[in-house]
Amino acid sequence: MSIVRMRKVFRSTIRVKAGRKHISLPSIMTIIFGAIVVIFVVGAYYTFGAPSTRSGGQAQPTGQSGGVVATVGRHKIQRAVFERAVAAAYERSQTKGIAVLGGIRQQTLDGLIEELLVRDAAKAEGIRVSAADIAAKREELVQERIDSQFPDKKSLRDYLSRHNMTREQLEAEQRERLPDDETMREIIAREKLQELVESRVQVSDQDLLDSYTTAKYQPIMVVPQLVEEEHKRQWQIEHAAAPGNAEAAPVQTPEPPKIDADAMARQKADELLGKIRAGTDFAAAAKENPYDPFGEGAGGVQEMVPGQLPASMRDLEKAILALKPGEVSEVIKAGSAYYIVRVTERSQKLPEDFEKSKETYRARLLEQRKQTAWDEYLQQLRQAASIEIRDPEMRGRELLQQGRLQEAEQALQQAMQEDPQNLSAIYTLGALYADSGRKDEAIAMLQKVTAQAEGAQDPMIHLRLGMLYVEQGQTEAAIAEFQSASEWAGSSDYMNFTIHLQLKQQFTELKRPELAAKEDEWIAEFEKNNQGMFGGLPGGTLTIPPPERSE
Repeated sequence: MSIVRMRKVFRSTIRVKAGRKHISLPSIMTIIFGAIVVIFVVGAYYTFGAPSTRSGGQAQPTGQSGGVVATVGRHKIQRAVFERAVAAAYERSQTKGIAVLGGIRQQTLDGLIEELLVRDAAKAEGIRVSAADIAAKREELVQERIDSQFPDKKSLRDYLSRHNMTREQLEAEQRERLPDDETMREIIAREKLQELVESRVQVSDQDLLDSYTTAKYQPIMVVPQLVEEEHKRQWQIEHAAAPGNAEAAPVQTPEPPKIDADAMARQKADELLGKIRAGTDFAAAAKENPYDPFGEGAGGVQEMVPGQLPASMRDLEKAILALKPGEVSEVIKAGSAYYIVRVTERSQKLPEDFEKSKETYRARLLEQRKQTAWDEYLQQLRQAASIEIRDPEMRGRELLQQGRLQEAEQALQQAMQEDPQNLSAIYTLGALYADSGRKDEAIAMLQKVTAQAEGAQDPMIHLRLGMLYVEQGQTEAAIAEFQSASEWAGSSDYMNFTIHLQLKQQFTELKRPELAAKEDEWIAEFEKNNQGMFGGLPGGTLTIPPPERSE
């Protein structure tokens, strides 16, 4: 994911009281994306079939119809295919509402793009799938389904007896529910490709030792989006209308010329490295760098444990592990930013039974490396592919991930103009405004969403809108939104549990104890009915990882 400035409303963690204990909740943004259903390729195949053969009726949550959503090389992802996939994924999602729909649409498109890339890669690798492979896979899936449905022989016997059928009949019934041969061929080809990629992974003795080596380091980060923001800010300062008659019509500040923010970020990182090589203190250089989202906290010492960084940061991890204490790296491109790191300390701590259980540890690391290799392979396929996102909403979301906020805003505005009922695009645009500190514009967008029936029934949107009202000092409007959020967050699930916890905190801070007490009642009832769920709530810390899919 792109790294942008932290914004208090949507990205700060929330600590709330539940009974006698406190729970650290993830940010609202993290909760939403943690609830999104990721479209795994096998699941997508089971639901839709192979991309090239899909047709027929379409679900259109945004009201759009016709056209091509995206192209992947010579392939086209038709809107009918895309909207059917979105509708099926949304149906499978345990969390409903406009607040999660945009993420589901994005994950769905990413999944469809990945399917096409994997299919072409399998062909390029010369992978073939025989009729025998398909037959064997069918039998494997039939047995897996039966085993998962009936954990023991008695439950299977009871089921067959109740339905007056034989095991052969049950297997035939399950077999009929499997995808067609072409879809099965695609599934098997993907599995064979993954096996081929993973077969190239090895773990040497040195690799195993390195996996227990940690390093403390100081980072300097130069984020292209922040370079672009600073360029725009300086341009507006230099070209602002001169002060004059207060009653005169305001002069609109022109938009700054486009820049290559990535190239400029690389140049500024090179300049910083040059100063450090010339003797400038590393921490001082970090704090003088205005293009780091951590601001004054930049340059602080962090610890790196091998294998914990996402695939897109692998080059940064390798550079850190290669440095000796006191050494400074070259400029490293990782994710959406440029880094310079200085290692301050290295240490290695082997398990007490390392020599005795060495092969067990090797096998464990090998499995980790295999998964990493496959993730990196998929990422490389995407980076090398010619992909064009034609749908304006989806293009806007892609640009957001890249940190190109101005272009993302234009794309989302286009999506809203083309379809005024596209609540997903309107909501995303509102989140962009809020993330950029443009609170009034964010409120206006979320008001548009809640004016429609689908948005009015989404408690997360009411919660977000209420928190924006709080920041703008509109207390009564905030309370009204929080009450709406409480009303619509009725079902007993984890998402609504977190919403009610946050509402209790908001009502307490707004000095409305009677409303906070109602939230307490809901929370107490939830805890009573869900004892032992979510890792021992309400006594522990909830951790929902943010999506790293689009690194």
